[in-house]
Amino acid sequence: MKNVDQMKEIVSANKRRELIPAFLSLIETEWPSVLPFVKRQLQDSFSSEENTVSSTYFLLVGGEPAGLIQTSSKEYIQHRKNLFPCIGSLFVAQRFRGNGFGEKLLARARFELGRKGFDSAYFTSDHIGFYEKYGCREIGLDLYENGRPVKVYTCGTFL
Repeated sequence: MKNVDQMKEIVSANKRRELIPAFLSLIETEWPSVLPFVKRQLQDSFSSEENTVSSTYFLLVGGEPAGLIQTSSKEYIQHRKNLFPCIGSLFVAQRFRGNGFGEKLLARARFELGRKGFDSAYFTSDHIGFYEKYGCREIGLDLYENGRPVKVYTCGTFL
């Protein structure tokens, strides 16, 4: 994809609600197992006040839905319920991978949480090696609500 970075835009779901159906369709097609979590965090981001933690950011490439990232006040795991704030549901559509968009979405979430006064954030993932490239570190293991094992990470935020 030529000049793909110049064609990308990251927008708040709160400001571009008309994009929600297209993004939910993309998630349902490419990552159906997380669709309930994406919907739950999306609803949380709409029902909370402007300066709270829950937010959803959409990645558009050439105007086309390409990915998203969400921040929330909790992670959907069984044991470490005190981790706050959380980054969740980082997703880049298969055809847009390899262009650094995951890094840009992660940086956006870290910046937004830093802007809201947080020094660090937590998240879960089973993608070994990806987040470590961006200064994140594993702090332990847990189980998702459905019982699937997962690694727990932390990272600093940006300002």
